[in-house]
Amino acid sequence: PKNEADFIITLNVDTAGQPDQPNEYGLYVAYANASLKFVNSKTGDEVYSKSITNVKGADFSSLQTAGERSIDKLAERLREKVLPEIIEILNE
Repeated sequence: PKNEADFIITLNVDTAGQPDQPNEYGLYVAYANASLKFVNSKTGDEVYSKSITNVKGADFSSLQTAGERSIDKLAERLREKVLPEIIEILNE
């Protein structure tokens, strides 16, 4: 339950791209953006926040797949770069 949590974690993710047609190389291109926030549930203090923007994904068949690829790359960046930062801050 929320009232027993140490932190409230908010992650907002969106993608954007040009849906009408592929670019001059035949690629549909989409960009993923994310904002992540950790708030101490007892004090309401923000412990950590991070925004990642314009993570590019591309695909020859559809904008949806390009968006999925941009989210995959975004998730990889969160796992490899942001998660270690969070662990370090929480261990202080």
